[in-house]
Amino acid sequence: MNEIMILDLLYAVVAAGGFAFVGYMNARKEGEGFDLFKAGSTLIVGFLVGAIFYFTGVPVDEQGVLLQMASYAGVVALLMKLFQMVGAKTVQPPT
Repeated sequence: MNEIMILDLLYAVVAAGGFAFVGYMNARKEGEGFDLFKAGSTLIVGFLVGAIFYFTGVPVDEQGVLLQMASYAGVVALLMKLFQMVGAKTVQPPT
């Protein structure tokens, strides 16, 4: 891969992740706290959507990313549960 292709891929991944994160922040209900697991899961799926967009030649825009994020809602939920399980095993409250 040449340098320009790597920068284009990086742009697609970061842009899609950013759009996904903004979508997460806007979708939170009023008074709802920041959920690190949900935000992290949303970012990871956003990064994957950006990579998929890059490799398939789809332009990265907010509407396209949010549409794909909606279709991958189950993947976000699965990743969030996995992160919570790993977090529960590795972050034990002090006794």
